[in-house]
Amino acid sequence: MLAGEKPIPRFRPRHSSAGSLSWILQRVTAALLVVFLFIHLFFVHGLDNSASPSSVNAIQTRIATIAFYVIFDLLLVATLAFHALNGVRAILYDTITNDRLRSVVTWVFMLVGLGMIFVGFLVLVMNGAF
Repeated sequence: MLAGEKPIPRFRPRHSSAGSLSWILQRVTAALLVVFLFIHLFFVHGLDNSASPSSVNAIQTRIATIAFYVIFDLLLVATLAFHALNGVRAILYDTITNDRLRSVVTWVFMLVGLGMIFVGFLVLVMNGAF
């Protein structure tokens, strides 16, 4: 830098703590999804080894009658929705520089995520979980 020149300001996001929280939650949800996947596979495929069509009915009955699994399934849907939409949001943030558009993207993805969780809840209700 030459004498008398102003230093070029570094890029500093205004909401860096929100970005850090998003980054941390992305990693936490990734770890949770690995654990949830193994639990899900155990409940669906590990408890009953028969391959008959009646085993599908047995799995649906087991899932609908175990309260833990219903709550777990809602957590799985919520975690999956957050992880997927937050990942796409992060990719879009890399290409979008307009703060207002970033805010719109965040709110749209929040509403889509809530919609995904609601649909997951409806599927559980329609399968007789509640």
